[in-house]
Amino acid sequence: MEVGCFLPLSSDEGLPQKWGTRHRAALGITERCDAWAIVVSEERGEISLARGGKLIPVESPATLSKTVSSAYSFAAPAGKPISSRVLATLRYNWRVKLGCLGLVCIVWLLLAGQQNFEVSLAVPVELKNVPPTLSVVEPASPQIRITVQGLRKDASTISPKEVHIHLDLANAAPGSYSYRIFQNQIILPNPQVAVVKVEPPELNIVLAAKPKPDANKPVNGPGRAG
Repeated sequence: MEVGCFLPLSSDEGLPQKWGTRHRAALGITERCDAWAIVVSEERGEISLARGGKLIPVESPATLSKTVSSAYSFAAPAGKPISSRVLATLRYNWRVKLGCLGLVCIVWLLLAGQQNFEVSLAVPVELKNVPPTLSVVEPASPQIRITVQGLRKDASTISPKEVHIHLDLANAAPGSYSYRIFQNQIILPNPQVAVVKVEPPELNIVLAAKPKPDANKPVNGPGRAG
């Protein structure tokens, strides 16, 4: 709502002499756009409605209320099924509705991306420097589950393939071992995300010595002519 505005006056020269500046301004604004203007004459106590460059007398408050209400509604197809009326509702001012929907989506994405978010990932553990004389008996495919936390736009895009966990077994010997997984062993693709939980915190690994080749067993080689 604006107060003290200067509206363009109608250039129609055939207007009644009794119409003053407010009537001509009401007609002028409706000649240039699809606005509706309500004119109140203090001298005569009359109310008029300007629309489309025409001034329509308003006989009663009920008529004014009904006329103004019609400005915010649209004519639904008479005798049409519900589906047609729904389509008509969607098509009415569809550009404004689509623009509002797009604006809401953009605002939601901006706000959602700034919220804290946690995601749980099952990540395989890479066993490094296993002595050549040892073999891993179990587990066959070691993995742990980690929970990472960060902004939604950062944490929600992390894939388990991008996370690396290395366990060095260079000094291992045959037997069963329990290795604790520390956060500094977990390499994340984004420094804005942090590990907040590791399950299980320890990884049990069983190592066994590889069988030595039998010295008495002949080694099959290429045949020689006697």
